[in-house]
Amino acid sequence: MKNTLLLLSMFLSGYIVSPAFAQTSVKNNEPPVVSFKGKITFERKANSHKQLDDMMKGQPGSENMLDQVKKQVPKYKVDVFELFFNQDISLYKLAKDGLTESKMMMGNQPADRNTVYRDLSKNQNIAEKFIFDKTYLIQDSIPQYQWKITE
Repeated sequence: MKNTLLLLSMFLSGYIVSPAFAQTSVKNNEPPVVSFKGKITFERKANSHKQLDDMMKGQPGSENMLDQVKKQVPKYKVDVFELFFNQDISLYKLAKDGLTESKMMMGNQPADRNTVYRDLSKNQNIAEKFIFDKTYLIQDSIPQYQWKITE
């Protein structure tokens, strides 16, 4: 019974790989093709009250107003972004319902609603950027960096 539970738990946790994903053979001494894809979810959490404190630092008589504003604004602003990728392309964007609307005068942070699409096979980068209530579509090549490892 213990062996059956161990095998079942290993299967469910991904330790046993399906034959469909296993390397079957290498033809002509070529390395095996590795295919991968995935999704990464990013959460950005900003302390709105700390940002207000930093903005009002050194301004005499602002304590009462600051306390009133803090009562109307949630302490944390949480935004969620997603990165979808495979071996050729990636897409970075705001998650559905991922943006917490700000009640502060400053509004949202820069790049909150930007979307970036990258196609490595075509060496192409396409970004949709929202700047001052206007949308810009920016197309460019992907920069090639010459990395140098030093001590």
